[in-house]
Amino acid sequence: MANSRARVVALCGPPGAGKSALASALATTLPRSVRVDGDDYQQFTQLDPAVVTSWLQQDGNYDRLPMPGLIEAIYAAAAPPVDWVLFESHCGRAHSDSAAVIDFLVWIDTPLDIAMARKFQQLLSQTPAVSRPWLIDYCQLYCSTVAPLLNQQRRLVMSTADLCVDGRLSVAELSDQIISAIAPRVP
Repeated sequence: MANSRARVVALCGPPGAGKSALASALATTLPRSVRVDGDDYQQFTQLDPAVVTSWLQQDGNYDRLPMPGLIEAIYAAAAPPVDWVLFESHCGRAHSDSAAVIDFLVWIDTPLDIAMARKFQQLLSQTPAVSRPWLIDYCQLYCSTVAPLLNQQRRLVMSTADLCVDGRLSVAELSDQIISAIAPRVP
């Protein structure tokens, strides 16, 4: 990893862990930082649930998940004068293309019930709110597909984290922990 490009800090966790809120807080603290949201590049959530289940049962290899333009966006964001790229990611280093650009990975360890409650609150608060049928489908798939997927994510992504933080803490507390951990890396 060249010193001429910005450092990439990946913020990883299940949906509702607080990646976006934390990236926002860190962006106000870290000078010359930009955010890249992996959600803008992933196509996984648009797949039919049967395809997701099959993928998970076959091998659950994150390298088989298309994320067109993601790595290019990270490299573009990491160009001078930027010092920090705050990358909101579901896959972290479990996706080999992402692994090649991540300098520091934070796993936000959030109990799945809390993460789901936060995500539902966000989805129901947005305009337009997510539809009732979508929520029903999600809940019906939770035990068979979503929970196993999130447990696999935790196992694969957390195992490569440079820092694991407690997702039940406030955004300010989490931000302070991360800043302290990356302080030796501050340009």
